[in-house]
Amino acid sequence: MPEMTPNCCESCGVAPRPFDSVLHGRFGGPSRLLCGRCFNLEAARRGGLVDFEHVEFEHLSTFNTEVAPQN
Repeated sequence: MPEMTPNCCESCGVAPRPFDSVLHGRFGGPSRLLCGRCFNLEAARRGGLVDFEHVEFEHLSTFNTEVAPQN
């Protein structure tokens, strides 16, 4: 099992980007911090999807012609 810090995915041990993490659990029960990839894989497994593949997209920057780049 990978060494984990409080901000790491509890499944794979990777530190997820702030917008790509899920606190997954049941109401009133324990919860786990999962990166988007591990959450999607877990949801697919629970839903019976065998050949699920998580797709990673490159970061996209958009520009407003009147101001600085928007990320």
